[in-house]
Amino acid sequence: SGKSTLLRLSAGIEKPDSGTIVCGDGLEPEPLSHEPSIAASLDAPSAWLAYMPQKPYLFSRSVYANAILGITEQKDHRDLALKALESLDLIALQNKNAKTLSGGEAQRLALLRTLLVRKPFYLLDEPFSAQDPGHLSLSERYTRDRIHTFGATLFFTTHHLPSAEHLADVILNMEDGRIVTVSS
Repeated sequence: SGKSTLLRLSAGIEKPDSGTIVCGDGLEPEPLSHEPSIAASLDAPSAWLAYMPQKPYLFSRSVYANAILGITEQKDHRDLALKALESLDLIALQNKNAKTLSGGEAQRLALLRTLLVRKPFYLLDEPFSAQDPGHLSLSERYTRDRIHTFGATLFFTTHHLPSAEHLADVILNMEDGRIVTVSS
């Protein structure tokens, strides 16, 4: 229905065939941040957003090595990663090759890696689709905690309405690439 396409367009991964993507009311562009380094880099979305694709991409390295990608410059990166691995029930797998994880484990690792990097915006494409009920709850809680900690904005796609209701302030329902309902 166009959800994944909308996220890829928003992330700058795809370019629209026509039209523009505007932040705010469309009359005057709104700064996405008061930080000059971010406000000046709107042509480089990676400076102000993190994107998690629907199919997790993991490197053929340990779970821990995958977790710290993007945060190694932070003094406390080891503690952050280990705490996150514990939060998402991945700590026992930290030395395992990430390419050998199950679908749900791989998805949680990709979610963890995306949310460890501090950004003002997060775009997550079906971040909970491979989770069993227990891990779904862990993943939702981890996501909510990270977003609140950073004071960030989260856009995510889902077919699981309860996840949207747990995490979203506003829910957009799309059909055939168009927003058909908005609820809060």
